[in-house]
Amino acid sequence: MAGNLAMVHRVFMGMQFEPAGIRFAPAVPAAYTGSKTLSNFKYRQAVLSITVEGTGNVIESISLDGQPLPNAFVPATISGAHSIVIKMNNQPFDKDGIQLKGNHFSLPEPALLSSSNNTLRWKPVKGAKHYLIYRNGVARHQTTDTVFQFADTAPTEFKIAAVDKDGYTSFTSEPVMVNMQARLTVEAEQGAAAATLGYVNYSGGGYVALTISSNTRYKISINVAEAGNYWLDVRYSNGSGPWNTDNKCALRSLYVNGTYSGSLILPQRGKDEWSDWGYSNARMVALQAGANTLELVLEPWNTNMNVDVNTAMLDQWRLIRVPGK
Repeated sequence: MAGNLAMVHRVFMGMQFEPAGIRFAPAVPAAYTGSKTLSNFKYRQAVLSITVEGTGNVIESISLDGQPLPNAFVPATISGAHSIVIKMNNQPFDKDGIQLKGNHFSLPEPALLSSSNNTLRWKPVKGAKHYLIYRNGVARHQTTDTVFQFADTAPTEFKIAAVDKDGYTSFTSEPVMVNMQARLTVEAEQGAAAATLGYVNYSGGGYVALTISSNTRYKISINVAEAGNYWLDVRYSNGSGPWNTDNKCALRSLYVNGTYSGSLILPQRGKDEWSDWGYSNARMVALQAGANTLELVLEPWNTNMNVDVNTAMLDQWRLIRVPGK
């Protein structure tokens, strides 16, 4: 479906989306003669009707509401209903040259071994020219060693990537959080009845089952001593299927004191791995001193591609104060 849409939008209509607007450069093979129209195409504050006549990859003329359109470019500020007509030069382009590039395989991601005593250590990656150290999602340091010392005292996330001799970067390692002593944890069963499903390795006195029919509006009150911004995530399990397929990622909308704050993503962790616990994505939330109401809601837009299975076990909330914010 995505490929079909891309063929229509980006090839036949030739739409190239840029920050400042849409640039048109259709490429219509000779076998696809005639006129093609894309109607009711909604772009920002505009509704466009786009017609491409003829074949080829060179525009002979292009008009917007009957007037010539300079540089075949529609600005992002356009609004209202408009008609675009593009006439091609009807010349073949099957002899045009193409650029072939050889396959290149990136290096495997580094495996972090430890993060103790203000030091990160990871296994060397064969073929790595150097490594990038990501601090809170941004590449901050470069080293040829497999050891990195840091002076951070606040909660910080580190990841490592390997770079080969051609400058290609691997995927990053699994992230590791350091200086987590200041975290606040709250057990999920304080907000709803604990499930009795026989899973193990959870914290506290139990865990809460989130499904499409139970705890669809889960609410809990959490007290913090200091107002400010906090990183918030949850410890969960999801054994609905393999981590790389099945489309059974659990999704929930997060509300903080009644205000929507984004989505928490709880992907599968392996088929039937309901006792394997990990952490969701983190959201930065603003909390007031004292009691705060947190809600996880199964909204219509949280429906995943599986539709019928959207399940996770909720074990614990985790809050980390963001220094100076």
